[in-house]
Amino acid sequence: MSSYRIHLITLLTMLLFGSGREAMSQTHLVLIDKETGEPVNKATIVTNKGESAVSTKMGHVTLNNSFESLTISHISFLQRKMDKKEVSDTIWLLPKAIHLHEVVVYGEDRPLIKSVVKDAVKDAALYAPPSQAIATFDFFSMFEKKPLNKKARKRNKEILENWDKDYNNQTEELPKKP
Repeated sequence: MSSYRIHLITLLTMLLFGSGREAMSQTHLVLIDKETGEPVNKATIVTNKGESAVSTKMGHVTLNNSFESLTISHISFLQRKMDKKEVSDTIWLLPKAIHLHEVVVYGEDRPLIKSVVKDAVKDAALYAPPSQAIATFDFFSMFEKKPLNKKARKRNKEILENWDKDYNNQTEELPKKP
């Protein structure tokens, strides 16, 4: 064999092993949301060697250099620190829980709102259709053990007719909130 061929074979062998070694040191990861199963976009991964990478829309990340530990951070997820032995091809991230307190909204012009409601209640009677019942039927009288006398029926009817007026007076007397 000629020396030219030997040098060419040696050069090709070195290139082959060199590129293979580089390919073996690459680490491919996929970042997934643990609750939804969706890929995590724009998560930042920083290794202990100082290399950093950002995940794609599909959650893919490629790290070129070898590392001993890495840190994954994203604004919507809990930060995760992992050793090399914990890292697998798929990494599940937990979303941050954001709890909001109860919100109470008070109107500034409460007397105006009360007067508008009061006027609407007064005007409602004007727009109500007239009663054209030929006969009346009291459904609940069927369930009474003993029929009511005329005086008790009249009292119940007065209570029902004055219910709106009595109820509106009670709501006006409620204490105002600060």
